[in-house]
Amino acid sequence: MSRDRGRALGHRVRIHMPAWMSVERKEILRAFGAELVEISRDDGGFVGAIGRATEEGTRPARFCPRQFSNRWHVEAHALTTGPEIVRQLESVELEPTAFVAGVGTGGTIMGVGHCLRALHPGVRLYPVEPAESPVLSHGRSAAHHRIQGISDEFVPEILELTALDEVLAVHDGDAIRMAQRLAREL
Repeated sequence: MSRDRGRALGHRVRIHMPAWMSVERKEILRAFGAELVEISRDDGGFVGAIGRATEEGTRPARFCPRQFSNRWHVEAHALTTGPEIVRQLESVELEPTAFVAGVGTGGTIMGVGHCLRALHPGVRLYPVEPAESPVLSHGRSAAHHRIQGISDEFVPEILELTALDEVLAVHDGDAIRMAQRLAREL
């Protein structure tokens, strides 16, 4: 099968993404058979990549998942990720009081939040964003930060800010140090 075919299903996969994503992320996607279309900051960056992918998705025989606006993305997390977290908490006899998650597409925090609140209405939901790029709490921002995949220049359409409790701003250096510590200790 050629390199530009999605290996799992035999479909051609083209991913539009900002050019500044990590080499590791790009190589993982290529290893799965994706063709990458890298979009520079001058060509629109993250928002430009989404626009190009959406435009390409309107062409015949194409599919664009629209991960930032597709309500089924939220539903998938409500039906899978959320129940898995609930099962794990129940196995150690814990009841959730809060859920904290970085916001990329918004699907995880919204879907898990719906699931948790259906079972435990008092659960608080805290989206995390880099303090260096306060998109959720202050609107659009193109400030640079080092945590890929969250707070990327816009508020995703599927993210319901009014359903969330408080945006937590974390400095990216602190996030990196904590991730390293967790990798060492856990």
